[in-house]
Amino acid sequence: MHEGHRQRMMDKMASDSMLQDHELLEILLFYAIPRKNTNEIAHSLIDACGSLAGVLHADVKRLESVEGVGKSTAVYLKTVGEIYTRIGKSGLLESSRMIFSYHDFADYIAERYKNSDAEVLELYALDAKSRITFVQTFSSGDNDRVELSSADVSRFISDYSPKGVVIAHNHPGVSATPSAHDNDFTRLAHLLCSLNNVTLVDHVIVGCDRTYSYYLTGELEKIRECMDLDAMMRRARAQRT
Repeated sequence: MHEGHRQRMMDKMASDSMLQDHELLEILLFYAIPRKNTNEIAHSLIDACGSLAGVLHADVKRLESVEGVGKSTAVYLKTVGEIYTRIGKSGLLESSRMIFSYHDFADYIAERYKNSDAEVLELYALDAKSRITFVQTFSSGDNDRVELSSADVSRFISDYSPKGVVIAHNHPGVSATPSAHDNDFTRLAHLLCSLNNVTLVDHVIVGCDRTYSYYLTGELEKIRECMDLDAMMRRARAQRT
């Protein structure tokens, strides 16, 4: 029943398309659950554990509590998570970690999104040496919107413990000029990062005309000045007096 769908997902993976977290988990589950629709199970696992990282680092009993997940599947997922953790501890991931630079990243994102017809938003985690350690992709499948809540950003920070965060998204078929919603989201992301002692490094938008960087245009510095917590507290005290 699901062979056609599975083949389409495999083809999508093979073509280097940007897959959402639940789609990656769905494909992973193909090998543990050969005769069931793993899409619903993938969604349920992420809902239960909070994120893809949460799934791969959850204990077996937590995974087994999700409908459709038996012990063998739970052990399989935990094994994948443990393998990834050990590779990271061994340092073998170091060579694959891209060092962040503003201009190089803008070029990288422009190339990454050039064939995307749907709006995609990604969060990149940077370590203390400005290496990109994780990326999480969000997409609604629509060409004009992708919604991300404050809880999504907070969960990303909690899961990956970054020193810095870079936001990237695209405007398919239209200008890269930030919308009012983009500006509001950037201010919110900066505030959430500040509350967790994390730096919002940049927000990059790819449009049909150019690539826009909040940092390189100076807009991020304006947001930092406006949303600086100490400055906000000083203004509040001044208003009281």
